[in-house]
Amino acid sequence: MPRVSPARLGDLPFAFVQTIAVATTAANVLAAAVTFARILGGDRRAVKFRIFMAALNTIAAVETALGAVFMYGTSGIVSLKYEAPISALVHLGVWLLQLEMRLLFLLLFSNDLRAGWTESGKNYARATVFAIHMVLWWPVYIYKNVEFTSFMTLWWTYGPTVALFIQAIVTFAQSYIIITTLLRRSKALNCEVTTEQHTVLIISLAVSLVAELCGIVAFLMMSIFLNPAADPDHYWLVVQVAVTAVGWKTLSESLALSRMVRIVAGKQSVARVNSHIVKLMTKIPNLKRSKEYRSSDIATHRSQPVPTSSCAGPPPSMAEQ
Repeated sequence: MPRVSPARLGDLPFAFVQTIAVATTAANVLAAAVTFARILGGDRRAVKFRIFMAALNTIAAVETALGAVFMYGTSGIVSLKYEAPISALVHLGVWLLQLEMRLLFLLLFSNDLRAGWTESGKNYARATVFAIHMVLWWPVYIYKNVEFTSFMTLWWTYGPTVALFIQAIVTFAQSYIIITTLLRRSKALNCEVTTEQHTVLIISLAVSLVAELCGIVAFLMMSIFLNPAADPDHYWLVVQVAVTAVGWKTLSESLALSRMVRIVAGKQSVARVNSHIVKLMTKIPNLKRSKEYRSSDIATHRSQPVPTSSCAGPPPSMAEQ
């Protein structure tokens, strides 16, 4: 039997949430397809970043689709045994996206190609994020595969709850810092970032904030205000809202990070070109002095006898050059 009767799709709240879920799934699939198509087409900018984001978009699409089937399909089609670990993987991906956004933030407003964290520091930060995730989410990965003890059941409830609130705090703080910094330094960015890049980045972060807020409200409703035994239809509706919010957040975070990668890649390309031009400009006076010397040297030494010693070196001025 389905958790919620498909006939409830005739009611506006259920139809609206299901439509958003389908749109979220399609948008994540489209984002992943576009990313892979550009990589295969020869765009090699930040390939590892973009493959990771495309894979995360794909997993988020699968999670959202499974949430809809889990809600309206028969219980035998999709089990929480499979959906819960996928949801945990998506949350891990969101944490890593937020970390990469933090790592790129320093480069967003810096002309120094070496600004930001060292490679070893980045790897330590990623390992730390992964370790914290596993500490908080490990019961979810083994759900239905082992018999839960009372401690495991308690950790299943409170571990992901703590993780979600950490994620919410990081999302609000990081989005606020990036958006306000972008708005405050918009004049400085006008010469480096197109209006379209600037706008898409801000909108993506704003959508991420809205999705995070919807997820928090849904989580509080299903945890505190709704009883799955007394009102199962609305309880599972709120569960689908929470799952769909994660899909939208994943999409918006990946779009924001993709835009930041493009901005930083463009700034680094410009910086490399400028550095190359500066090096060439510093060589021009030396070239001119070298040419002037060679002309005067030829005129001066035409009347002088050719040295017979094989040890005769260049004039002092040439040696200094």
